[in-house]
Amino acid sequence: MERIEKFQIVKEGDEVKILVHLAKSNEEFAEEFLMQSQNKVADLETFIKQVISERLPFIKVATVNILASGLSINSFPFNS
Repeated sequence: MERIEKFQIVKEGDEVKILVHLAKSNEEFAEEFLMQSQNKVADLETFIKQVISERLPFIKVATVNILASGLSINSFPFNS
């Protein structure tokens, strides 16, 4: 769990959003972030989906937003 600082669950009408705040040590900026391979992004998504399934089993459908220092760096649908 060291990659993730905290989760926030936000309900807007019928939609559920899970905000995943990355730990500061995992943030990357500028060229380094832009040069990150798609595999690393996919690995992070897979890791987050697994953690949500384990830690938040009551969430069945949601939109997941990955945040680094409050900035959204990725978003994807979650269906368990």
